[in-house]
Amino acid sequence: PACDRFPGQTVGIMATPATLREEKLARLMDQCASCCHVIKLPAVGLVELVEAGKGNSEEAYELLKKLLGPLRGELKALVLGCTHYPFAGRAVARVLGEDTVLLDGGIGTAIHTMHRLEQAGLMYDGPGEVIFENSRNDPAMTELCRRLLTEDGI
Repeated sequence: PACDRFPGQTVGIMATPATLREEKLARLMDQCASCCHVIKLPAVGLVELVEAGKGNSEEAYELLKKLLGPLRGELKALVLGCTHYPFAGRAVARVLGEDTVLLDGGIGTAIHTMHRLEQAGLMYDGPGEVIFENSRNDPAMTELCRRLLTEDGI
């Protein structure tokens, strides 16, 4: 979607080093190579800051300034390629400025999930509830998730 939206432009993908090494991403970047220039940006340490509740802190801003600061004015868009990164969106925007569009990969994931639920006949249109759970089975992490997804927003 980033290359479709910004053909001929420079687009960054900020992700964990592990994600940036994945074959799936390499294939996607090969498909985009003729359309736009893509820069891989490993954001080492950002996940840990988000998980500490510091995604938009001055500490996150300083980390992002080192990584993204030299690209201010050069990137037309930045793909936030990790589920944690939208929670640092204000710090990212502060570093890159208004001229860079931030794209959250989670939207595509949500749409894909919706289509899969529709195909399986599992869509439900009615009252429901939100239950927060975390694979770490850590009440503090579950509470951080609740706060990030409700109070702080993205």
